[in-house]
Amino acid sequence: MSGHMDGEQANSPPAEPSAFAAGLGRRSGQPGAGASEPTGAAVDRAFGPDDLRDLRRVVAAVASRWGAVPDRVDALKLIVGELTANAVRYAAGRGRLRVWRRGGQIHCEVSDSGPGFRDPQRVGLHRPAPMSLGGRGIWLVRALADEVTIEGGRSGAIVTARIRLGAPVSTLWKQHAAAPGF
Repeated sequence: MSGHMDGEQANSPPAEPSAFAAGLGRRSGQPGAGASEPTGAAVDRAFGPDDLRDLRRVVAAVASRWGAVPDRVDALKLIVGELTANAVRYAAGRGRLRVWRRGGQIHCEVSDSGPGFRDPQRVGLHRPAPMSLGGRGIWLVRALADEVTIEGGRSGAIVTARIRLGAPVSTLWKQHAAAPGF
């Protein structure tokens, strides 16, 4: 990931997606494909390094309240942990987390204004080598989520992971976890 976003936790619905995207250096009226145009978000919060543990706790509580089965809550905590840690590590230590429910899915979006990804559509598609120093975060997110969209370039990144509330962890994740060297 790449991020610096100003602002604090919002108790009111987030700005229109086009306004949110404009705040990331995009032109107004050009929302990202990762934004599912939520009418409100249970979590809409700027974060820094000291917030990561609390973000995982808050998201787990929200997902549980929405009726997510326990392994999906655990998967969501890992997804939030990986995406927010990437933003802190690669994007000047800051980012923004938004979580909302649409139908039977939880949407988790992390955005930042760091360097972005060289090839957003291919990042995390293949398991990194056991001794590589990086590359596991997005790979894990892709393995745990039912769907992942990644956008970004020089103006930052937006990663949106979607998981179904009641479905067990994906078969893909179980295959990854069983692989040697995991």
